[in-house]
Amino acid sequence: MSSHQNPENDSPESSQNLRSSLLFKKYLREQKERQATAKNEKTHVTRMGSVRSAQRGRSAFSLFKVFLTMLGPRKPLIILALITLSISTLLSLVPPAATKVVIDYAFTGNPLPQSINQWLPSGWEIQSHPQRLLYAIGVLLIILVMMKVGIGLIGRWLATKSTRTMTVEIRRRAFSHAIDLPLHRVQELRSGG
Repeated sequence: MSSHQNPENDSPESSQNLRSSLLFKKYLREQKERQATAKNEKTHVTRMGSVRSAQRGRSAFSLFKVFLTMLGPRKPLIILALITLSISTLLSLVPPAATKVVIDYAFTGNPLPQSINQWLPSGWEIQSHPQRLLYAIGVLLIILVMMKVGIGLIGRWLATKSTRTMTVEIRRRAFSHAIDLPLHRVQELRSGG
């Protein structure tokens, strides 16, 4: 018996191992070719071997239009929430302005400008009594802060209600879409493809 004749090499298992090894090398070669073409063509090779475009085909404006259509019957609620939150934000700008009025006119005793005086009732003698101006500004600020908190609370409640119902709707639509996908596509999504 010669040294190059080995009975183990002639077994069906060794030919099967050689065949699977060649197939694996062929698979690796194909993967490298796909990845090379994917880099040249700006595409992406998924984990399962399929090639997808790496570029997004939709602009921000088209995505915003899709978002608006997804709002559906919640559009008025979201618009109302935005309006109330804007009003609340505008009301939060009043205290710094009131501080300026207190410093400029109540503490120094300077007369109020005519533009502010015309809004005051005629019987008020705020010019001669700076304490009255302080009291009036304090009461006005308390009322405005209470209004700001109330309007802001309503706006946040509307926004939260809208987003929660929208989240449930989007999850339901995504789940119903995922059920119709082929199993290999679901596996790609699960693995980050």
